[in-house]
Amino acid sequence: MKNSLTYKMIVYLLLATIVPIVTSSVITYQLTTHAAKDKAIAESQNLLFYGASNLVQYMEVIDKLSLSFYYDVSLGGTLYKVIEEGRNDYRSKMTIHQTLLRISNFLPDIYQVRLDILKNRKSYQMIDKNLILESTMIDPKNSKSPSEHGQVIPTHDSDPSGMKSGTSYTSKQVVSYYRPIYKIPKNNKLSTKYMDWIIVKGIPYHILYKDARSVALTNSLVYVALLAFLVISTIWISIHFTKPIKQLTRTITKIEQGNVHAELTTTRTDEVGVLIRRFQQMMSTINNLILREFRLELANKTNQLKALQAQINPHFLNNALQSIGTLALQRKERKIYSLISSLGQMMNYQMLSSEIIVPFSDEVRYVQSYIELQKQRFEDELIVLQDYDKEALAVPIPKMILQPLVENYFKHGFLSNNVPGQLCISAVITEKNRLKVVVEDNGPGIEESERLMLQTRLDTLENHWIHEVSDKRIGLTNVLSRLRLYCGPDASMEIVPRSTGGLCVTLIIPVIGDGNFENK
Repeated sequence: MKNSLTYKMIVYLLLATIVPIVTSSVITYQLTTHAAKDKAIAESQNLLFYGASNLVQYMEVIDKLSLSFYYDVSLGGTLYKVIEEGRNDYRSKMTIHQTLLRISNFLPDIYQVRLDILKNRKSYQMIDKNLILESTMIDPKNSKSPSEHGQVIPTHDSDPSGMKSGTSYTSKQVVSYYRPIYKIPKNNKLSTKYMDWIIVKGIPYHILYKDARSVALTNSLVYVALLAFLVISTIWISIHFTKPIKQLTRTITKIEQGNVHAELTTTRTDEVGVLIRRFQQMMSTINNLILREFRLELANKTNQLKALQAQINPHFLNNALQSIGTLALQRKERKIYSLISSLGQMMNYQMLSSEIIVPFSDEVRYVQSYIELQKQRFEDELIVLQDYDKEALAVPIPKMILQPLVENYFKHGFLSNNVPGQLCISAVITEKNRLKVVVEDNGPGIEESERLMLQTRLDTLENHWIHEVSDKRIGLTNVLSRLRLYCGPDASMEIVPRSTGGLCVTLIIPVIGDGNFENK
């Protein structure tokens, strides 16, 4: 599985898809979070700067408001006199109440104002701008003792001390400012020496990284959708491309098991489709070659068997012919000697069973020996015309191709009458590198229906040679069958009637190799 092309393609494509996306997501998230943090810090610094400035100004106002007890000192200062002398009459209390109310209403954020008078041990409070309480200080030593510049107490719960039991009171988170009131103030110009604060703004992480997480979440959703699409596409593409290859592998396995006719069809037009179609063409060619070689082997074995049957004591026949030829020469019968020599040459040519492909010139010599014997038989009644190109004589062709065409004339076309029989044999090389052999005669020919039937049989010829090897005659179909076995399906034979009477048989033979038997 791990070595399959599908597995490797899926893994490689997924890695090439996932790694960049995950890396991009991580880097984007890191950069976004850092940018958001830097932006939040910069904004917080600006806010803290303005907040600090506003807070200092606010505390300056509070500080100045706490000094209002000194504002009427030069005029006899009723409130200051009350504090200094420790008065406790009705008028003094009203003065205190009015002062506390004025201070409480000066700023809307003031929740509680308290005045402790050590002289008479009285404590006055105004809570939430309307509730005024008066109480006696139990232990003046516990009273707050701030510095001369005042003191700020950070955030704490408001102090309900001095309140009677049963009184409703709401405790709040407040910041307290304590200011001592001295007999003679030395300096009305107060600075922020009463405060030594570090202002800090707290930003929760879920707020700080809110934008970054929103962007990261959006990117993650997009990446997940894209990743799902890419994964599905990767798997589909891998299967789509490797499925025909697997089919091709299964077909090859069937062929290895002996099923050479296993078929594989495809409608693809890509490289895989071209590969499958080329494979089918290759298998078709191989099957044709196997069938052709089988037919050639069967034909060769049959020819060898016939040749062996014909080679009954060949030495005896040759010796006998030589003896007869010698006797003919002794008696000065040169014609008899010539005929015996032609017959001997024909027998030697036929008995050379090891030679399957021969030059066309050997076929010509064999036919000339055959015609020499036929001329002795028919004498002046036979006229033979021969015309061969020099290049045509070197072309290699299967053995026993020309002689059956000539013999066919003597079997079916030669008539012994007042008109001499005429036989014309020619051979040339055509422009398409084909050997064209023409055998013509002036015989009676054949019926048109019979000729068409014979031509159709020749045009559709496939394995008639195997069918006819048991026949004792060598026919035209035999010749064309062997030509196609050795020279390919382009070999053809055409039979047409001559306008002056007789038949014209034309053989078209593809040239084997470079057309030279010596170089074959």
